[in-house]
Amino acid sequence: MGSGSTSPRLPLLNLSAAARVTAACPPYAAAPDGWSSTGGESPLLSLLSFLLLTSPSYTCAAGAAMAISSSPVAASLDPGAVSQIRSSLQFAWVARCVHISPGSLPKGLHSLDLSENKIANVEGLRELTKLRVLNLSYNQISCISHGKSQMLEHCISGAKLLLLSDWLISRWKSNVHLCPTRPLPPVVNVLALLPSLFNKGFGVTIADLHTRLGSVFTINLFGPKITLLVGPDISAHFFQGLESEISFGNFAEVTVPIFGQEVLYGVDMATRSEQIHFIVDVLKPSKLRSLVDPILQEVEAYFASWGQEGIVDLKHELEQVLMFISSRCLLGYEVREMMLEEVSSLFHELENGLNFFSFLFPYIPTSTNRRRNKAHIRLKEIFTTTIRSRRSSGRVQEDALQRLMNSKYKDGRSASEAEICGMIIALIFAGKHPSSSTSIWTGAFMLSNTKFLIAAVEEQKHIISKYKNQIGYDAFLEMDTLHRCIKEALRMHTPVQISARKAHKKFKVQTKEGKEYDIPEGHNIVIPTALNNKLSHVYNDPHAYDPDRFGPGREEDRVGGKYSFTTFGGGRHVCSGMALAYLQIKVIWSHLLRNFEFNLISPFPKVDVSKVGQEAKGKVMISYNRRQLQCY
Repeated sequence: MGSGSTSPRLPLLNLSAAARVTAACPPYAAAPDGWSSTGGESPLLSLLSFLLLTSPSYTCAAGAAMAISSSPVAASLDPGAVSQIRSSLQFAWVARCVHISPGSLPKGLHSLDLSENKIANVEGLRELTKLRVLNLSYNQISCISHGKSQMLEHCISGAKLLLLSDWLISRWKSNVHLCPTRPLPPVVNVLALLPSLFNKGFGVTIADLHTRLGSVFTINLFGPKITLLVGPDISAHFFQGLESEISFGNFAEVTVPIFGQEVLYGVDMATRSEQIHFIVDVLKPSKLRSLVDPILQEVEAYFASWGQEGIVDLKHELEQVLMFISSRCLLGYEVREMMLEEVSSLFHELENGLNFFSFLFPYIPTSTNRRRNKAHIRLKEIFTTTIRSRRSSGRVQEDALQRLMNSKYKDGRSASEAEICGMIIALIFAGKHPSSSTSIWTGAFMLSNTKFLIAAVEEQKHIISKYKNQIGYDAFLEMDTLHRCIKEALRMHTPVQISARKAHKKFKVQTKEGKEYDIPEGHNIVIPTALNNKLSHVYNDPHAYDPDRFGPGREEDRVGGKYSFTTFGGGRHVCSGMALAYLQIKVIWSHLLRNFEFNLISPFPKVDVSKVGQEAKGKVMISYNRRQLQCY
């Protein structure tokens, strides 16, 4: 220790194996003042040991420690030196729990080596904060405290760790938990899960672990730890914690190639916060009210091209109409009129780039990722051309693109072209992608459940009677039955199966059964949204499509707890596009229910397991007949 340093050597009390001596104390000897022994073993199971280190200016015999061992170790020091130490200092053995009271450490002691002593618990470490060096490596420490309830999380933070390597410090930290200690979650190795993952899939595997291990468990990925929190009762910190305590970490890295390095998770937190404010401002309810007429016009124009009857792929049709809506409300007429087909194709490539493989390896040059990158570059070219055209001509439009062009940061600078492009891509992607999936599932479920289809149609009759076909923003707010049908589709097949964060500080969770666990700093934290949406103690008959579960008198999501329904996130991380998503889907399906009769002619769609979200796999074929719904 301390090799290469020119400073005087520090006096060191060392209990390493090389410095152990045979105990001279008689059986059951009392411990010296300030040191106490606890444990179920014989009071004299171990050896006392000392190492004298001299400096150029002084020599200090430092003592007051014990080496813990199940059998004596032969002395390695000169007997004369041992005798001198014994006559100068009083020592006694301490078992696996070490207690140090105030004033018990010798004056002038700067370094203490307690390594390799099988110590399990250390109490009274307030005294040790005065040390410059403390070595607790190669022990079995599970508890460190001041001796009572007050914890000593950083007991050596004030010491100048001059002689310990980073490796020793890391090893010490990895062995230490605060006292009184709570258990860590049960751990399962990912290797043990591979057969289930391949045979059953991710969702079923996680559900099986939940049944076997409970609401909190950790998956060891050959070093990195992923801790899953299942259920609303243990989700509060995940959604409410400060960014400094728990954040997205690297989990949002997959969005950087899609949106660009200039925005959101490609930039620092301060810039990201301002950009999110720009986006949220675009999606405010006051702004959404002005979008109703443009959305209605796009929906009516698109479905006017349908005949009196026919067979179509509902999935394709809804994806197309949502692209028209996005281009009209977010991009403006330039793209809507001249480049919509190309833009739609490019966004399709971006969506394909959001899969499980790219989530883990966003920059690996697979064919899918290369097409995603090319699509991103081309979209930036198209939007940059539009931005420059508007600015040069002085033309101003009422759309999201214009609002982002007018945005200014706190320092007064305007958003750059690259930033505007990235934010508009994020807006369209976030608005179209979940809305497309959910609108498809909403239709498939309603057409497969006559009871709720009839209820939704009856509600449209009431709306027509009240508003005389003048359907506006307030009318859509009153469509509670349709809203519940959409929400239940979101619960059954969420666009986002998991939400993930990185823990920057340790935190505690308590399950509904009362069990408490410590979640360590550095763990990756996952909320399995798809599983949470199917918990039987929250939702009655959770695998059945039942929109009434959200209706008056039941409201299962509210009864189940604040974070029972987190498809759109929650707390500090609630999705700002939630209102727009509901509005778009309501406009589409209210129009379809008023003007068409449908039958699902293909089998009920399965989930595409290759996608991050629970999207419908393959085509969803329906037959339609045009009609005019009569009001009351």
